[in-house]
Amino acid sequence: MFTIPSLRTTTLTVLSLFASQLAFAQAPMSQAKENISYTFQSGDGTNASALVWLPGKGVYATAIAGNSQFPLETFSATGSPSQQGMVGEDIRGMWYDAKKGMLMANGAGETGWLSMDPAAIGGNEGWQLVKGGQNQPDFQSALTQSGKMVYGYLDGNIYAYTSKGKQKAMMPISGYSATENLNTTTICATGNSGYPLALFDYADGKVVFFDTKANCVGSSKLPESAVRPDMFRFAFANNMAWIYDVDNRTWTAYRVFQ
Repeated sequence: MFTIPSLRTTTLTVLSLFASQLAFAQAPMSQAKENISYTFQSGDGTNASALVWLPGKGVYATAIAGNSQFPLETFSATGSPSQQGMVGEDIRGMWYDAKKGMLMANGAGETGWLSMDPAAIGGNEGWQLVKGGQNQPDFQSALTQSGKMVYGYLDGNIYAYTSKGKQKAMMPISGYSATENLNTTTICATGNSGYPLALFDYADGKVVFFDTKANCVGSSKLPESAVRPDMFRFAFANNMAWIYDVDNRTWTAYRVFQ
């Protein structure tokens, strides 16, 4: 039997949707605020290259680049360790494809793009090849996904790829002149519709935001105590920027949106 929703229910639903849309397009804070942290349980490897929020599991996943034997670990929303294992591939970037429900990654050089069911983390199934070859700007590029497109960064240009790995655009950055100070390997998707992409200015210690046409649309300065990685060690997950300190093997999250 078809039931007409009450006016109160309809109003609450509309207000809820409106509130979520406002949150989704929050502006950057001029000064970021430190939040949670996570320290790797394994002592292997150096350059943590990616960190992803997995909404279905309610955990973060993070990996260290450079060797298939290096760690892939998960941890809770409060920073508590969950699972520890080996990454299984020499990966660079990682992202979560919500449409497919899969954890995605790109490997070093011609390793290609990979996928994994999040339920398989810590098991023996591991990564499955999606597309082989260097479908990225550089050997070391750490890719990310925003909307339907996958993005990479190199030498002042943002690259856009289809979900199947075909390059669609190479866009020179506009509105930000200090491109020589940007983290050389890593671009991040923020999940924020008004500020969808992020790069890290390691000279000035700030997260710089771009739209999907490579136009600079804002920035957020990290605390002076934050480390400043010039390659890898920068990520974005669950609406927060993350910076990795190699000395204490710890990711620290920073709230950058109001």
